[in-house]
Amino acid sequence: MTIYAASVGPKYEQILSWIGSHKRVLDVGCGAGAFTARIAESNEVVGVESTEENWRLASEHATVLRGDFPDVDVQGPFDVVLFGDVLEHMYDPERALDRARELGDEVIVCVPNFDCVVAKGQRAVGIKQTETGILDKTHVYYFNRRIAEKMLREHGLEIIEFASPKPRRAPGWYQLLVNIRPEFFGIQLMYRCRVTR
Repeated sequence: MTIYAASVGPKYEQILSWIGSHKRVLDVGCGAGAFTARIAESNEVVGVESTEENWRLASEHATVLRGDFPDVDVQGPFDVVLFGDVLEHMYDPERALDRARELGDEVIVCVPNFDCVVAKGQRAVGIKQTETGILDKTHVYYFNRRIAEKMLREHGLEIIEFASPKPRRAPGWYQLLVNIRPEFFGIQLMYRCRVTR
């Protein structure tokens, strides 16, 4: 199994296309660095990671600062600040977005959609939390499309692109449903935003 095994699929390809190449990227909550390593193939990347073990692993692939964002001392500017499945783990995601505005020209945000059919189905049968996924027990903030877009706009981020790619294991036709009603069928809500100053 390669370092990239955990960082393939439509979501990751969308993020890479939005980032492009020859950029300076801040990867907030970079985990063990699998996706950070992919970004670093054609960009300069600085990661931020709070846990000791993940920080050590990610540091093999990029410069990684250890600490909690937005409190960690990060030196900008960056072309892109990436929050890939991170904001839902933060008690104050708005403060993180404000700091991202100070550091970058663009902000990419990916959050799970708490209102999607999968999460609604789980809640309907009494499932409150799971080990991974939309109802991950480590999530402290729950987003849907309305909440996410309102928060981005209120914190000076202009949405320039939206995507909600189908889950990696879903059949191809599922993307048609996502395209018709992303707020209902989309498991991920992804935003490419321009910082307004």
